[in-house]
Amino acid sequence: MMKHIYILLIVFQAFILISCGLFADGEEVKTKPVARVHDIYLYHKDLQSITNGASPKDSVDVAQRYIDSWVKEQLLVHEAQNNTTIDMNEIDKRVQEYKYQLLIYAYQKSFIEKNLDTVVTQAQIETYYKENQRNFELKQNIVKGVLLKVPKNASKLDKLRGWLRSDNGNALEEVKSYAYSFAEVRVISDTTWIDFEEMIVGTPFVNTPNRVQLLSKSKNLEIAEEDFFYFLKIVEYKIADQISPLTYLRGKIIDIILNKRKIELQDKYEDAVLDKAEKEKTVEIFN
Repeated sequence: MMKHIYILLIVFQAFILISCGLFADGEEVKTKPVARVHDIYLYHKDLQSITNGASPKDSVDVAQRYIDSWVKEQLLVHEAQNNTTIDMNEIDKRVQEYKYQLLIYAYQKSFIEKNLDTVVTQAQIETYYKENQRNFELKQNIVKGVLLKVPKNASKLDKLRGWLRSDNGNALEEVKSYAYSFAEVRVISDTTWIDFEEMIVGTPFVNTPNRVQLLSKSKNLEIAEEDFFYFLKIVEYKIADQISPLTYLRGKIIDIILNKRKIELQDKYEDAVLDKAEKEKTVEIFN
């Protein structure tokens, strides 16, 4: 308890000194220690970056948590360093290997960002789709359609039913306009594919046991429940195990193509580094 009170007083003092500038020399504030663990010090300047933008009360709370965490970490590090059963050479080796990996990753990332061709044409998308259709079987039912939850006391319900039954494009626009005025829940996905389960979640349609039969035999459905009508209009559908339509996969195919380009670019970069080393004779392997 006394430890936390002491730390709180230190933190509060640190915040006052930092925020109010009671010292004439700002550098003196920054270099004033806040805590010490053996011969390692935590300074006011280390607290500034974590308390910037916070209110005075929040700054004190944040700084106190940081000091507690810092003290614990330093104590554990000290104990670990003085534990003779730990191979410090192995630790240093792993740290060095990790540093190399980070350097390589950062450089490769920068190289790829500067050199990657990010333009993917429709022709390239279609070619990849045709050549890999066997990999694009649907795992779920997908649809284009409209789902509405409308209060029973809403106006023009008969007109809505007529618009939903119609295949006229203008009728669908009327449905959309109506939905934004009266529907409490609306899912309008007449031009893009959507997972059917996501569409009907939270509605009575989810209780239909045979989804395939529902999709194949019913283009328009209506269910009354308590104070609402639920309307479902299926514009188009694909069932699981069929080949996914290209429009449903477009984004995924673009990501695949770009990822393949990244791998190829990385391989070319690594080959170029090896070729350069061979020409400049900077690598030698001894038998």
